[in-house]
Amino acid sequence: MKRFIISVAVFVAVGLAGWAVAANFDTLFSPDEPVKKKKQKAQKSKSKTGGRSVKIGAGKRLQSGSPPAAPGAGGQAQGQALPLSPGAGIDFEIAEIVVADPPPGFTAAAANLNFVTLDTANLTNLGMLLLRLQIPPGQNVPAALATITGQFPGINADANHLYELAQDKSLAIPPAKPQAKGIKPGKRPLFPSPEERGQSWAMWAAEWQDSPANCGAGARLGMIDTSVDKRHPALRGQKVTFQSFHSKKRKQGPPGHGTAIAAMMVGKLGRGWGGLLPGAELFAANIFERLPNGRLRGNVFAMLRATDWLIGEKVQIINLSIAGKKNRIVEKSVQRAALKKVVLIAAAGNWGRRDRPAYPAAYGSVIAVTAVDSNFRIYRMANKGAYVDFAMPGVEAWTASPGGGGRYQSGTSFAAPFIAALAGLEIAREKKSVSSLNMKKRLAKHARDLGKPGRDDTFGWGFVARGPECT
Repeated sequence: MKRFIISVAVFVAVGLAGWAVAANFDTLFSPDEPVKKKKQKAQKSKSKTGGRSVKIGAGKRLQSGSPPAAPGAGGQAQGQALPLSPGAGIDFEIAEIVVADPPPGFTAAAANLNFVTLDTANLTNLGMLLLRLQIPPGQNVPAALATITGQFPGINADANHLYELAQDKSLAIPPAKPQAKGIKPGKRPLFPSPEERGQSWAMWAAEWQDSPANCGAGARLGMIDTSVDKRHPALRGQKVTFQSFHSKKRKQGPPGHGTAIAAMMVGKLGRGWGGLLPGAELFAANIFERLPNGRLRGNVFAMLRATDWLIGEKVQIINLSIAGKKNRIVEKSVQRAALKKVVLIAAAGNWGRRDRPAYPAAYGSVIAVTAVDSNFRIYRMANKGAYVDFAMPGVEAWTASPGGGGRYQSGTSFAAPFIAALAGLEIAREKKSVSSLNMKKRLAKHARDLGKPGRDDTFGWGFVARGPECT
């Protein structure tokens, strides 16, 4: 009997031990950070990319798309990459960093630390030498930055941050009659009919009269975006110069967003997709490409090369309908562009956040534009903050789409070109450069207050009610 009881006890103990190992298998043998099941489930629901793991922090891993812990109150520390943008997945190239203006002998010294130089760009117009480095095996981006800044104090290094487009999903065109019946007296339709939007939705939304085909002659506009369908009827025959700066090892992104922005800026008048300045010259740079996870993103290395090219083409303004995180090298390039009196206009971002500004819009020398609908109500997903300068139409915007058609789209992306057009035209008219700060003050004088009296964090100075004076 005693032997029987001992045997039963051993059997039960072994069984319980096996159950404990099975229940905690992931914790014992998985490289992922241990989390409670409820938290793990929540993180999975937030992730949109899935797939490969990416190291974030010291020795712990998060699944791609799950945000790491936010930085402390001190902000971005030297050698630290900023965290994720809301819902955007990993917001930097996972095995790369960028370095600007390295000291003599840096490349050889970095190679001794197992960094590999992937690409070098001599940005003569920005006065910057830019390196793209592959980080050592077994390190993550924050650790690699810590290594570089530790070995080279004061060096200008950061993650190769990614940029997304500041747009919402395209909208289906609603039937004209039901929409027309729902319009209240004194209100403008959100989806104007072809008759209402005339030759240009942009001009209709901005309360401009239809301008002649040469409106904007002499203006040199730049944009950093996706590729552009120059064969679209709105752009065929227009003065559009295009160049792509995407990695040749990746597929160039589709031309949907870039075509819409280009047509808004310089499109030929007709069928509602006519541009604000059809007589202007446009230089369009693509930085977007398909990542291995399928996402469409641009990165810092491509953006800085594109900026340098545009400055070399002597553009007066650059439209940036993109959004990403703060990057110290981009910030330096923005300052250098401002010194050359190139006015940068950027979308305020579509994260629906007040606590996470979108860059490049949030840099001090950039003019940030948020979006409102045709009745001047704020776009539901627009960011808010002290960096917002103006509010222009960007909800249910009728835009050109690749292949010759058009579609409705929403986002702060489609608000920025209004300010870009006004700024470009003003500079072209005076035939001399104007600083971003000066341009901001000029436009603010013509702004219609939309929120609290004076400037506010939702609408900025408001809607710039100034026509192009081309009629």
